Amino acid sequence: MVGLTCPRCNKDAENTRDLVAHLVTHQSQEIQVIYSSCGAVTKEVNEQLRYATDVQIKNSIVKRKIENRLFTINVAVSSPSFPFHSMQKLKIYMNQPQLKFQETST
Repeated sequence: MVGLTCPRCNKDAENTRDLVAHLVTHQSQEIQVIYSSCGAVTKEVNEQLRYATDVQIKNSIVKRKIENRLFTINVAVSSPSFPFHSMQKLKIYMNQPQLKFQETST
């Protein structure tokens, strides 16, 4: 996953909670006090958070190793199949094609 980045100053954040706390530092002292007392944010902060998470999703992929092969499957986080491929215990198996030999009588 691509990390979360502040859209105003490009500072990296560990998670959305850290990013919101950082985004509030770009606001007025009054808004910072409101956030620290009850956790409320302004519409602007919410829009910046949404933008940052959208950027993260658009640029992130999940990789799954294909068992018995040297290949991986890369799936964009924004893909409809992402929830399926992101399951922690998911393993993808590809079997060797089976060749059937016919016996011929001589």
